[in-house]
Amino acid sequence: MDKVRSFGIPRLFDSVSQAATSDDLWLRPFNDKEVELFERFRLILEHWSKAFNLTAIHNPEDFWETHICDSLAVLPLLRGNERILDVGTGGGFPGLPLKMLLPELEIDLLDGRGKKIEFVKEIIRSFNLQGARGLHSRLENFENDKKYDLIVSRATFPESDWILSIEHLIDADGGALLWRREGALKKEKNAFGISSCCYKLPHRGYRFIEVWSKVGIDNG
Repeated sequence: MDKVRSFGIPRLFDSVSQAATSDDLWLRPFNDKEVELFERFRLILEHWSKAFNLTAIHNPEDFWETHICDSLAVLPLLRGNERILDVGTGGGFPGLPLKMLLPELEIDLLDGRGKKIEFVKEIIRSFNLQGARGLHSRLENFENDKKYDLIVSRATFPESDWILSIEHLIDADGGALLWRREGALKKEKNAFGISSCCYKLPHRGYRFIEVWSKVGIDNG
């Protein structure tokens, strides 16, 4: 548990060179309430994984770094009251940790694997996460009249610009936050401007958030 307390909300940087010269990887450490909250989440995930193999990560420290810290890296980019669609959420990442710290978010968590959505729904019930829904559907079959402020996804898809296939789900002044292994050069794609920021995790190295925006999302 002492090692868990050394983690926190990642600090975002404009570039790897900027991150490399920083002495502080964290925007802030986790407080006691957050540690208790996410430890409870971890134990439920661990219990379910024994039956349904929801995650290959079983070490508590790996859970914190790979799932919690990584999911919460976008926290500085959010207002806290967005309508969000989490595509390919798997065991609920990044959507559930974001919802737990930002209760005013309205978030739909989408995945094509039924057992994972059953788990997501169990977490929503257990933590009374009002305004969160687990939705069982493949992306290509997903239909919704609802418009979202943001699409978020840590999932990997064959096409790097898959987000364009669900552009119709994004509000006129909305965008997307996509986790990447490499940073994107500033560019434009259809109606979107694309940029990126980065952060560093102690054992996973540099990670990147690709920011797709129609009107611009402040990187802080």
